[in-house]
Amino acid sequence: MENEAVETLKLIWLEMKGLNGRVDRTNERLEGLESKVDTTNQRLERLDVRLDRLEGETEEVRRAVVESHMRLATEVVALAGIMKDVRDGLLAAGQTRMNLFEERLVPISGSGL
Repeated sequence: MENEAVETLKLIWLEMKGLNGRVDRTNERLEGLESKVDTTNQRLERLDVRLDRLEGETEEVRRAVVESHMRLATEVVALAGIMKDVRDGLLAAGQTRMNLFEERLVPISGSGL
């Protein structure tokens, strides 16, 4: 009976040694994973900084586009005013020419031709 207990303890001891080896390998793998996680976290932090910078640059571009659109809208309104003045001037000049033309035609048409 005593020999059976000793043999059982030896088997348990051998199993524990094998288990310890597997635990050691698992710990090594976990340490490797921990290193990879640290590297990934560092990369994510750098990416976060870059995204913050990009967000700031995007806001600057958006602001510049809005300002550009405002300047263009102002110029389009000014150009529309100028075009109206030119049109009105041309219409007035055309009307004056029509009046002069009619004044010249009236005496001719009244002469019986």
